Amino acid sequence: MPMKFDAYHMRGNSMQPPNMSISWSERPDPIAEFAMNLLNAPGVLVIGDPDGEDSAGRAKAKERPVQAVVTRAFDIAEAAFAEARKRDLLIDIPTFDEIDDFAKSRSDRN
Repeated sequence: MPMKFDAYHMRGNSMQPPNMSISWSERPDPIAEFAMNLLNAPGVLVIGDPDGEDSAGRAKAKERPVQAVVTRAFDIAEAAFAEARKRDLLIDIPTFDEIDDFAKSRSDRN
């Protein structure tokens, strides 16, 4: 299933021609984004499963099924984020509501 997006046509005026803007309506969270980056990294997840030896005695490997590679990428990403959380290495980012409340509390002082 492809990612979802919305396209908006904006009517032009005498100063600007009409244009189109595309906005993604879904986006991977940080864990999914990290997993997808692992899938793009050459050699990180493509190590095959052992499949005997060739006639010269060299190890052979068979390609892993796609779902197994994807599952491994997400397992690695989840483990990395869990370890970062355990080590207190993730930074909390305030929500828009928290920022708004903070701004209101500052403006109430004036």
